[in-house]
Amino acid sequence: MPASAFLLSTTIRFYYESYQYNLMIRVFNAFGKSFFRGNSDLMIFNNFMDTFQVEKATCPHCGAKYNCAYFSSYSRNLITFENGANTCHNISITRVICNSCRRTHAILPDNLIPYGSYALSFILTTLRAYFLGTKTVTDLCDYFQISISTLYGWIHLFNEQKLIWLGVLENATVSPIKFIDDISTQMISLNLFYKTINVSFLEPFKTIQFNSS
Repeated sequence: MPASAFLLSTTIRFYYESYQYNLMIRVFNAFGKSFFRGNSDLMIFNNFMDTFQVEKATCPHCGAKYNCAYFSSYSRNLITFENGANTCHNISITRVICNSCRRTHAILPDNLIPYGSYALSFILTTLRAYFLGTKTVTDLCDYFQISISTLYGWIHLFNEQKLIWLGVLENATVSPIKFIDDISTQMISLNLFYKTINVSFLEPFKTIQFNSS
């Protein structure tokens, strides 16, 4: 990550929803291969879960390798945009347990955003259409079947995290559309963003103030 991203202010941003423990295993290998290629997010998720090997996972808390086992599962919604329609799928999220530290972790592929229902591709496709400027905000929201407040929330979060990721100088030279396209072609690493910022891209985060002295 560019060093300038950390010089924006004395504010360092971390996501502490899990009380300073990472309660998920993020796997970044499917999204870039499928974005803008017509593969549905449900298909990406199902294909990922069919091939994911729990016993080979690394615990994000203690770092133990090859020592996780199936623990449980829970349901959540995955909202996608397919064939011109806003579609809600109910999916099952696997939770594993680390046999070393006994912490449990949800398994989330990169097309899902933690603590949110909308697929990453849905949000980026909507934002790309917004930044193209060919539709009014009202028409855009009608087309994607979302509220105006939802769209503006995504725009704010996107701009904020883009600025943090690129830094002030580079952010001014990289257009939002190019940034989105670079994510889709994996020129920008969602994995590196997650490891550096400690939050997934377009996942809301809390702000904690640190004294720089």
